[in-house]
Amino acid sequence: MLILIGGLYLLFTKTANWRLIASSFGGAVLANLLFRTVLGIDTVPPLPWTLCSGALAYACFFMVTDPVSAPNDRPTQYIYGAFIGFMIVFFRYRAVFAGGVAFAILLGNTVGPSIEVFSKQFRAQRKARAARHRQVEGAAET
Repeated sequence: MLILIGGLYLLFTKTANWRLIASSFGGAVLANLLFRTVLGIDTVPPLPWTLCSGALAYACFFMVTDPVSAPNDRPTQYIYGAFIGFMIVFFRYRAVFAGGVAFAILLGNTVGPSIEVFSKQFRAQRKARAARHRQVEGAAET
C-alpha cells in the first residue's frame, strides 16, 4: 500500500513519467497472459498476484522511471517500459533466484539506449519514405 501511495505521489508531482509506469505494468500483464493463459504455464502466478507483488510495483513506480537511465524519446519509453515489465514476469518464471526484477531492470538499462537509437532511425526512415511517396504522387498529378 505504501508503494502505491508513493507512486501516486510521484505521478501527482510529475516526478515520474506515467508512460514508463503504464507500459511496465502493461508489459507484465502481457507476459502473464501470454505465459499463463495462452501457453498454459501454471507455474506463472495468477495476474492479480503478479500485479500486487511488491517488487513489480516498486520497480514500475521507482526504478523504471529513473530519469537518468530511462529513454527521453516518447515512443521509446513505451517499448522500454513494456520490455522491462515483460522481462520481470519472464525472469520470475524461469529464474532460479529471487532477483528477477533487478536483473530485468539492468537488462532494460543495457538495451534502452539501443532501443532509442533504432526507434529514432525507424521513424526517420518511415518519414523519408512518406516524403518520397508524396513527391512521386505530386509528380504523377502534374
